[in-house]
Amino acid sequence: MHSIQEIDVAELKSMQEAGKSFRLLDVRNIAEIQRGCIRGCEPVPLNILQAKLPELSNDETYILYCHSGARSAQATSFMVTQGFGQTYNLKGGILAWAQQGFDIAAMA
Repeated sequence: MHSIQEIDVAELKSMQEAGKSFRLLDVRNIAEIQRGCIRGCEPVPLNILQAKLPELSNDETYILYCHSGARSAQATSFMVTQGFGQTYNLKGGILAWAQQGFDIAAMA
């Protein structure tokens, strides 16, 4: 696996509160996403990530998450190999987010 950069949930929360510019991609499957997600996320299930790449700009910052961080680590590694340099894995995924007591939103 390609070396990846990670951030933890406190860093993500801080970035959200500071109004930092980034795109939050949820790479879980649709059924998981429908059970709740991190506010502001874009659903991009891992199985369609490759097809979605042409719609993404490699000039933006991306933070990817899944349930526990394993699938999003895989997705982050893939994006980095495709030239997306500012791409980060959310360590611990939505599970770590919920364990910190941060809000889980309903998918719009």
